[in-house]
Formats: sequence, structure tokens, C-alpha cells
Amino acid sequence: MKIRISLVAALFIFVTSTSFAQVTYSKDWQGNTVAKDKYGNVISKYSKDWQGNTVEKDQYGNVKTKSSKDWQGNTVKKDQYGNKMSTYSKDWQGNTVKKDQYGNKM
Repeated sequence: MKIRISLVAALFIFVTSTSFAQVTYSKDWQGNTVAKDKYGNVISKYSKDWQGNTVEKDQYGNVKTKSSKDWQGNTVKKDQYGNKMSTYSKDWQGNTVKKDQYGNKM
């Protein structure tokens, strides 16, 4: 009986936690990835610029973040002003390592 109650409680927690934080991803007619909330409102739109960098924009078209490659092949994430936020690189084992703008591991 206790297993049944705990299973029902776990199922209830799982369903309620996933139903409140729904984000769906789809493609628009231009091939851009669009993130929408559970009501269908656009949260972000991901596209490529003329240099091949990934650009994240809000629902109004303002740039939120921009991801590009540096000279070493690491992925660099910058904010809307061009300030470096984080860097993603590979370590000697092939794992992806995230570092902040100062080079500290996160």
C-alpha cells in the first residue's frame, strides 16, 4: 500500500513540475528555431548571421546572446553588447568545459 501511495505521489510531482515549465521548440518559415512558452508566446528565436554565428533574439527582435568560435575553435557566448559571458572548450578527455569570462571553470 505504501508503494502505491509513493508511486502516485511521485507521478503527481512529475506531472505538475513538467506542466508548469513547458517550452516548445519549432522551426519558422525561414528555418529559424523558435522557443515558445505553453501559451504559444515567443520567448526566443535562434538564427544564423552572415558570419555563421548563432544569434538569440527576443520576441521583439533584440539580440540577447551571440555564439561564435574563437581562433582556438572554442565556442564563445557574448551578450547583446559584445561582452564575453562564457567559453565552452574541450578538455583532454573530450568533455565540454564551461568557463566564465575570466577563465574560471563553472
